[in-house]
Amino acid sequence: SMDGVFDNWVKIKSIKGSFERTVGIMIGEDEPEGAAAFPESGEVRFENVTFTYPGTDAPALKNVSFTVPDGGSVAIVGMCGSGKTTSVSLLERFYLPDEGHIFIGGTDISDIPLADYRRRLAYVQQGAGIFSGTLRDALTYGIDRTVTDGEILSAAERTGFAEYLDLCADGLDTEIAAGGDSMSGGQKQRLVLTREVLRGGDIILMDEPTSALDVRVSAKIQETMDAVFAGKTRILITHDLDYARRCERIIVLSGGVLVGDGGHEELMRRCGTYRSMVENISGEGAQI
Repeated sequence: SMDGVFDNWVKIKSIKGSFERTVGIMIGEDEPEGAAAFPESGEVRFENVTFTYPGTDAPALKNVSFTVPDGGSVAIVGMCGSGKTTSVSLLERFYLPDEGHIFIGGTDISDIPLADYRRRLAYVQQGAGIFSGTLRDALTYGIDRTVTDGEILSAAERTGFAEYLDLCADGLDTEIAAGGDSMSGGQKQRLVLTREVLRGGDIILMDEPTSALDVRVSAKIQETMDAVFAGKTRILITHDLDYARRCERIIVLSGGVLVGDGGHEELMRRCGTYRSMVENISGEGAQI
Protein backbone atom coordinates (compact mmCIF):
# COMPACT_ATOMS: atom_id res chain seq x y z
CA SER A 1 0.00 0.00 0.00
CA MET A 2 1.03 3.64 -0.38
CA ASP A 3 0.96 4.02 3.42
CA GLY A 4 3.51 1.22 3.74
CA VAL A 5 5.75 2.78 1.09
CA PHE A 6 5.54 6.15 2.84
CA ASP A 7 6.33 4.63 6.27
CA ASN A 8 9.37 2.88 4.83
CA TRP A 9 10.52 6.08 3.11
CA VAL A 10 10.31 7.99 6.43
CA LYS A 11 12.31 5.20 8.16
CA ILE A 12 14.98 5.26 5.44
CA LYS A 13 15.28 9.08 5.67
CA SER A 14 15.67 8.78 9.45
CA ILE A 15 18.33 6.06 9.13
CA LYS A 16 20.14 8.13 6.47
CA GLY A 17 20.20 11.14 8.82
CA SER A 18 21.54 9.04 11.71
CA PHE A 19 24.14 7.42 9.45
CA GLU A 20 25.37 10.80 8.13
CA ARG A 21 25.63 12.08 11.70
CA THR A 22 27.62 8.98 12.75
CA VAL A 23 30.01 9.30 9.80
CA GLY A 24 30.46 13.00 10.63
CA ILE A 25 31.37 12.16 14.22
CA MET A 26 33.79 9.39 13.15
CA ILE A 27 35.57 11.63 10.64
CA GLY A 28 35.73 14.36 13.26
CA GLU A 29 34.91 18.01 12.86
CA ASP A 30 37.63 20.24 11.41
CA GLU A 31 38.56 22.90 13.92
CA PRO A 32 38.44 26.47 12.66
CA GLU A 33 41.76 28.28 12.41
CA GLY A 34 42.44 30.62 15.33
CA ALA A 35 39.85 28.84 17.44
CA ALA A 36 38.85 30.58 20.66
CA ALA A 37 40.27 29.64 24.06
CA PHE A 38 37.90 28.21 26.65
CA PRO A 39 36.59 31.23 28.62
CA GLU A 40 37.59 32.01 32.20
CA SER A 41 33.98 32.79 33.10
CA GLY A 42 31.60 29.86 33.45
CA GLU A 43 28.47 31.83 32.59
CA VAL A 44 26.29 29.80 30.21
CA ARG A 45 23.83 31.65 27.99
CA PHE A 46 21.29 30.33 25.49
CA GLU A 47 20.27 33.11 23.11
CA ASN A 48 17.18 32.51 20.91
CA VAL A 49 18.13 28.86 20.33
CA THR A 50 15.98 26.88 17.90
CA PHE A 51 16.75 23.30 16.92
CA THR A 52 14.96 20.59 14.94
CA TYR A 53 16.31 17.03 14.86
CA PRO A 54 17.22 15.85 11.32
CA GLY A 55 14.32 14.02 9.70
CA THR A 56 11.67 15.53 11.99
CA ASP A 57 9.23 18.38 11.39
CA ALA A 58 8.60 19.99 14.78
CA PRO A 59 11.40 21.93 16.50
CA ALA A 60 12.64 20.29 19.72
CA LEU A 61 13.56 23.77 21.01
CA LYS A 62 11.93 27.01 19.86
CA ASN A 63 13.59 30.38 20.47
CA VAL A 64 14.88 29.43 23.94
CA SER A 65 16.85 32.00 25.95
CA PHE A 66 18.19 31.74 29.49
CA THR A 67 21.38 32.47 31.43
CA VAL A 68 23.16 30.43 34.10
CA PRO A 69 25.47 32.76 36.06
CA ASP A 70 29.11 31.83 36.60
CA GLY A 71 29.11 29.46 39.58
CA GLY A 72 25.31 29.33 39.64
CA SER A 73 23.00 26.32 39.61
CA VAL A 74 19.93 25.90 37.39
CA ALA A 75 17.55 22.96 37.02
CA ILE A 76 15.76 22.36 33.72
CA VAL A 77 12.45 20.53 34.13
CA GLY A 78 9.59 19.52 31.86
CA MET A 79 7.53 16.56 30.76
CA CYS A 80 8.87 13.99 28.26
CA GLY A 81 9.54 15.67 24.93
CA SER A 82 9.73 19.13 26.49
CA GLY A 83 13.25 19.75 25.13
CA LYS A 84 15.25 19.43 28.35
CA THR A 85 17.51 16.64 27.07
CA THR A 86 17.92 18.46 23.73
CA SER A 87 19.26 21.52 25.57
CA VAL A 88 22.03 19.38 27.11
CA SER A 89 22.79 17.71 23.74
CA LEU A 90 23.29 21.16 22.22
CA LEU A 91 25.45 22.27 25.15
CA GLU A 92 27.58 19.15 24.66
CA ARG A 93 27.80 20.03 20.94
CA PHE A 94 26.36 16.75 19.72
CA TYR A 95 24.30 19.07 17.52
CA LEU A 96 24.52 22.73 16.48
CA PRO A 97 21.53 25.08 16.85
CA ASP A 98 19.62 25.84 13.64
CA GLU A 99 19.16 29.40 14.88
CA GLY A 100 20.55 31.33 17.82
CA HIS A 101 23.72 30.82 19.82
CA ILE A 102 25.03 29.23 23.00
CA PHE A 103 27.72 31.20 24.81
CA ILE A 104 30.07 30.39 27.66
CA GLY A 105 31.51 33.54 29.19
CA GLY A 106 30.56 35.49 26.06
CA THR A 107 32.30 33.08 23.64
CA ASP A 108 30.16 31.14 21.14
CA ILE A 109 30.78 27.50 22.05
CA SER A 110 31.10 26.53 18.37
CA ASP A 111 34.27 28.70 18.20
CA ILE A 112 36.08 26.61 20.85
CA PRO A 113 38.10 23.56 19.67
CA LEU A 114 35.93 20.52 20.36
CA ALA A 115 38.54 18.47 22.25
CA ASP A 116 39.36 21.41 24.54
CA TYR A 117 35.66 22.16 24.97
CA ARG A 118 34.65 18.61 25.99
CA ARG A 119 37.61 18.42 28.37
CA ARG A 120 36.20 21.38 30.32
CA LEU A 121 32.72 19.90 30.76
CA ALA A 122 31.84 17.38 33.44
CA TYR A 123 28.90 15.14 32.55
CA VAL A 124 27.15 13.14 35.24
CA GLN A 125 24.31 10.84 34.22
CA GLN A 126 22.67 7.76 35.64
CA GLY A 127 24.40 4.56 34.51
CA ALA A 128 27.33 6.30 32.78
CA GLY A 129 29.76 3.94 31.08
CA ILE A 130 31.68 1.64 33.40
CA PHE A 131 33.70 -0.96 31.53
CA SER A 132 35.31 -4.13 32.81
CA GLY A 133 38.88 -3.82 34.05
CA THR A 134 40.39 -2.57 37.28
CA LEU A 135 38.86 0.12 39.45
CA ARG A 136 41.84 2.30 38.51
CA ASP A 137 40.94 1.89 34.80
CA ALA A 138 37.29 2.75 35.48
CA LEU A 139 38.13 5.79 37.61
CA THR A 140 40.56 7.28 35.06
CA TYR A 141 38.69 6.34 31.85
CA GLY A 142 38.68 9.22 29.36
CA ILE A 143 41.22 11.30 31.31
CA ASP A 144 44.09 12.21 28.98
CA ARG A 145 46.78 12.78 31.60
CA THR A 146 48.60 10.66 34.16
CA VAL A 147 46.59 10.39 37.37
CA THR A 148 48.40 9.25 40.52
CA ASP A 149 46.88 6.79 42.97
CA GLY A 150 47.11 9.53 45.60
CA GLU A 151 44.94 11.81 43.45
CA ILE A 152 42.39 9.03 42.93
CA LEU A 153 42.18 8.25 46.65
CA SER A 154 41.85 11.94 47.53
CA ALA A 155 38.96 12.36 45.03
CA ALA A 156 37.34 9.16 46.34
CA GLU A 157 37.39 10.59 49.86
CA ARG A 158 35.51 13.66 48.61
CA THR A 159 32.82 11.64 46.81
CA GLY A 160 32.38 8.92 49.43
CA PHE A 161 33.66 6.23 47.04
CA ALA A 162 36.55 5.58 49.45
CA GLU A 163 34.12 3.57 51.62
CA TYR A 164 33.73 1.04 48.79
CA LEU A 165 37.45 1.08 47.97
CA ASP A 166 38.26 0.23 51.61
CA LEU A 167 36.20 -2.97 51.25
CA CYS A 168 38.20 -4.12 48.20
CA ALA A 169 41.12 -6.36 49.15
CA ASP A 170 43.03 -5.40 45.98
CA GLY A 171 42.20 -1.69 46.25
CA LEU A 172 42.52 0.09 42.91
CA ASP A 173 43.70 -3.16 41.29
CA THR A 174 40.32 -4.81 42.00
CA GLU A 175 38.77 -6.21 38.82
CA ILE A 176 35.19 -5.09 38.20
CA ALA A 177 32.48 -6.51 35.98
CA ALA A 178 31.31 -4.71 32.82
CA GLY A 179 28.69 -2.11 33.70
CA GLY A 180 29.86 -2.19 37.31
CA ASP A 181 27.43 -5.04 38.01
CA SER A 182 29.36 -5.96 41.15
CA MET A 183 28.43 -2.60 42.72
CA SER A 184 25.22 -1.08 44.02
CA GLY A 185 23.63 1.82 42.14
CA GLY A 186 24.89 4.31 44.72
CA GLN A 187 28.45 2.96 44.56
CA LYS A 188 28.43 3.16 40.75
CA GLN A 189 27.26 6.74 40.87
CA ARG A 190 30.00 7.62 43.38
CA LEU A 191 32.54 6.02 41.00
CA VAL A 192 31.26 8.22 38.15
CA LEU A 193 31.39 11.29 40.41
CA THR A 194 34.98 10.47 41.39
CA ARG A 195 35.93 10.25 37.71
CA GLU A 196 34.39 13.67 37.01
CA VAL A 197 36.14 15.21 40.05
CA LEU A 198 39.45 13.89 38.61
CA ARG A 199 38.59 15.29 35.17
CA GLY A 200 38.08 18.68 36.83
CA GLY A 201 35.50 20.15 34.46
CA ASP A 202 34.49 23.81 34.85
CA ILE A 203 30.85 23.37 33.88
CA ILE A 204 28.87 20.50 35.36
CA LEU A 205 26.04 18.93 33.35
CA MET A 206 23.89 16.55 35.37
CA ASP A 207 21.36 14.53 33.39
CA GLU A 208 18.95 12.61 35.67
CA PRO A 209 21.98 11.65 37.79
CA THR A 210 20.01 9.91 40.54
CA SER A 211 16.89 8.71 38.70
CA ALA A 212 17.55 4.97 39.20
CA LEU A 213 18.43 5.24 42.89
CA ASP A 214 16.06 4.86 45.82
CA VAL A 215 14.99 8.04 47.61
CA ARG A 216 17.41 7.69 50.55
CA VAL A 217 20.51 6.97 48.42
CA SER A 218 19.44 9.61 45.89
CA ALA A 219 19.33 12.30 48.61
CA LYS A 220 22.84 11.35 49.80
CA ILE A 221 24.28 11.48 46.26
CA GLN A 222 22.61 14.88 45.72
CA GLU A 223 24.27 16.19 48.89
CA THR A 224 27.63 14.83 47.69
CA MET A 225 27.27 16.53 44.30
CA ASP A 226 26.36 19.85 45.94
CA ALA A 227 29.54 19.58 48.02
CA VAL A 228 32.06 18.44 45.37
CA PHE A 229 30.80 20.80 42.65
CA ALA A 230 30.18 23.83 44.90
CA GLY A 231 31.25 27.06 43.19
CA LYS A 232 31.08 25.57 39.68
CA THR A 233 28.40 26.36 37.10
CA ARG A 234 25.84 23.56 37.32
CA ILE A 235 22.99 22.60 35.00
CA LEU A 236 20.67 19.84 36.18
CA ILE A 237 18.18 18.01 33.98
CA THR A 238 15.71 16.21 36.22
CA HIS A 239 12.14 15.00 36.66
CA ASP A 240 12.62 15.03 40.46
CA LEU A 241 11.14 18.36 41.51
CA ASP A 242 12.48 18.11 45.07
CA TYR A 243 15.95 17.85 43.57
CA ALA A 244 15.25 20.78 41.22
CA ARG A 245 14.40 22.95 44.24
CA ARG A 246 17.96 22.49 45.55
CA CYS A 247 19.10 24.68 42.62
CA GLU A 248 19.05 28.47 42.74
CA ARG A 249 16.67 28.65 39.77
CA ILE A 250 14.35 26.39 37.81
CA ILE A 251 13.73 26.61 34.07
CA VAL A 252 10.52 25.03 32.79
CA LEU A 253 10.25 23.79 29.19
CA SER A 254 7.06 22.65 27.48
CA GLY A 255 6.97 21.47 23.87
CA GLY A 256 10.37 23.05 23.22
CA VAL A 257 9.30 26.46 24.54
CA LEU A 258 10.59 28.11 27.73
CA VAL A 259 7.46 28.73 29.82
CA GLY A 260 8.99 29.46 33.24
CA ASP A 261 12.24 30.74 34.74
CA GLY A 262 12.51 31.49 38.45
CA GLY A 263 12.40 30.11 41.97
CA HIS A 264 9.89 27.47 43.16
CA GLU A 265 7.50 29.91 44.88
CA GLU A 266 7.52 32.32 41.93
CA LEU A 267 6.86 29.50 39.44
CA MET A 268 4.00 28.16 41.59
CA ARG A 269 2.38 31.60 41.28
CA ARG A 270 3.19 32.42 37.68
CA CYS A 271 3.79 29.20 35.70
CA GLY A 272 0.77 26.96 35.12
CA THR A 273 2.91 24.18 33.61
CA TYR A 274 5.12 24.01 36.69
CA ARG A 275 2.16 24.23 39.07
CA SER A 276 0.40 21.33 37.34
CA MET A 277 3.65 19.28 37.42
CA VAL A 278 3.88 19.82 41.19
CA GLU A 279 0.16 19.08 41.71
CA ASN A 280 0.33 15.89 39.63
CA ILE A 281 3.11 14.37 41.72
CA SER A 282 2.08 10.94 42.91
CA GLY A 283 3.71 8.29 45.07
CA GLU A 284 6.88 8.78 47.07
CA GLY A 285 9.11 11.76 46.34
CA ALA A 286 8.45 14.71 44.06
CA GLN A 287 8.64 12.88 40.76
CA ILE A 288 6.63 13.01 37.55
